[in-house]
Amino acid sequence: GAVVADLPGLIEGAHVGKGLGRVFLRHLRRAAVLCHVLDASLPDPAEDYFTVREELRLYNPQLLARPHVVVLNKVDVEGVAEMAGDLQAAVAHRAREVQERYAAMPGVEAGQATRSLPHAVLPLSATEGLGASMLAEAIE
Repeated sequence: GAVVADLPGLIEGAHVGKGLGRVFLRHLRRAAVLCHVLDASLPDPAEDYFTVREELRLYNPQLLARPHVVVLNKVDVEGVAEMAGDLQAAVAHRAREVQERYAAMPGVEAGQATRSLPHAVLPLSATEGLGASMLAEAIE
């Protein structure tokens, strides 16, 4: 079966113990696939993604090589669905920034850095169930 770890509210500085960061981050050791759920109705979900990925890089760079999926949740909120394509592109751009930082770290091979990119960036409405089947397929 799948092991699921929920890491709510991971904030900047978590890698040095800010908030409950280190307590939450250590649960990732056994997770084979990561799923970043972003609130697409917030002002800058791509920046939120970047913050979390940077915290992972600073805590344990090897976590970046784990397969991951990005979910843009709340696409049912007015105005969000229309921006989904732009949000997906913004997340992909931020993912490449993290990849470049990761690739520049000592001992990181090119293949590892390539694996740091998301497997998929998916729109989802948990309220309406939209995108749930695509998410299930992506994390299998």
